[in-house]
Amino acid sequence: MQAPCSGIRRELMIARITPWGVVAAIFAAQFCGAVVVAAAFQMDFRDLGFQLLILFLGCVSALVFLRRDRDNRPNDFRWWIPPCLYALFIFLMSDDAYPDALPLFDTNIFHPIEYLTLAFLLGFAFDRVFRYRSAGGLCLFVFCTGGFWAVCDEIHQSFVPGRTPTFADIAIDFFGIAAGCAVYLAFRRLPLMKPGAGEKSPA
Repeated sequence: MQAPCSGIRRELMIARITPWGVVAAIFAAQFCGAVVVAAAFQMDFRDLGFQLLILFLGCVSALVFLRRDRDNRPNDFRWWIPPCLYALFIFLMSDDAYPDALPLFDTNIFHPIEYLTLAFLLGFAFDRVFRYRSAGGLCLFVFCTGGFWAVCDEIHQSFVPGRTPTFADIAIDFFGIAAGCAVYLAFRRLPLMKPGAGEKSPA
């Protein structure tokens, strides 16, 4: 009985590896990471209320869509919700210099992580809504959109006391976007991650 039961559990776990499940896991991981970093840096959690709320909403909305959309249908505006929420999270994180924080390491490491995540979520949106056949075309739109947001965010930081926009930050952001495109393309090769995976065939 042990082998059949373990096989069933394995099949159930594989069944949950869906695009919306991946998106939910990304937001959950970012939420937990943000809490851990904020605690380590001795930050006031009241300064991160909206940011954490955005990550929480991203996870919850993905789980709701996962339950309601078992077939993971493409061509759905809902795929734009995760990257838009995450772009808002980046904007809110840049809207404060957090002068009372006590960083344990160089916080520039968060730039590529944030934009890798944004590019990955943009990859889902562009790929599943427009069904790109060409990986090059998909990456071009993701790179341009993510790069535009990176530049806008640096301009935004010029109006935030205690923050200074730099070309080095933009370069790091673009590196993160490129890495995000590469990671998404790797996921794109998985059968369950392809647009329309799991759709019911017509009778």
